[in-house]
Amino acid sequence: TSHRSGLLRHFTLGEKITLVRSWRGHEQVVADVSFDATGSLVATGSVDRTAKVWDFHGYFCTHNFKGHAGIVSLARFHPARLQLVTIADTEARLWDLESSACVGVMKNHLASISSMCFGRVKTQLFEL
Repeated sequence: TSHRSGLLRHFTLGEKITLVRSWRGHEQVVADVSFDATGSLVATGSVDRTAKVWDFHGYFCTHNFKGHAGIVSLARFHPARLQLVTIADTEARLWDLESSACVGVMKNHLASISSMCFGRVKTQLFEL
């Protein structure tokens, strides 16, 4: 979970809900949190216009992506590649986790992007 303070919180969900750990995620409000397919990485988007990738077991930042002009409202991992898609206003960016570079920008939406999902079109081919 996330909080207005910029803290991220890890809870276990069982018979009893237990707070495992809290750590500072961003300097401003965290707008979105999502896991990768393996459950070992967490992505966050923030009002501070950055997206970060976290090692979920070590609670440390592995990537800090900058380049959006607005609030990063959505962050989703590619289901089959080490890539992350982030959304800010009318722009989507594709980041490669191996090179830590922005490898694509999708612009020209007529209004702010409110949702996204990956669709499998072939065995290892996905579209956004």
